[in-house]
Amino acid sequence: MKFLTFMQSLEAQLGYLYVPLNSDASHLNELFETSPLHHDFMVQFVKFVYKQNRCTHLKAEIDKSNTQKALTPLRLKALKSANTDVDIYSFIDNLCFVIDAVFSGEDKDNNVTAAATDTRDNAKGADIIDLGRMRQRRLNSRA
Repeated sequence: MKFLTFMQSLEAQLGYLYVPLNSDASHLNELFETSPLHHDFMVQFVKFVYKQNRCTHLKAEIDKSNTQKALTPLRLKALKSANTDVDIYSFIDNLCFVIDAVFSGEDKDNNVTAAATDTRDNAKGADIIDLGRMRQRRLNSRA
């Protein structure tokens, strides 16, 4: 797979907010059109993938194992850091899944979306309070 094709696949699966590619880019430093949501992480990730795969241009060939090796130190750094927020944890998990899906040629539209929502659905959320009943209870207590 070519580096640029890989990045376009990431943009298609993760969204423009996370991977805002410049369609006219001819060099690595022109790759992003705007700032990605996790700017520092994504810039490092792109540079690490480019370097680990020994790319010399955007259309150079890359492989799955080198791409995963490039992600490993960034992932470990984020996991060990006390300042890493929940959103970056979720993003890294989704990124790992998307990388695997892109290189394995799975049906990305269904599987990636399902995995991304799965991660959010399994998280313990807050209880939802029915405000209508609470208001009624408050009115009854004042009467």
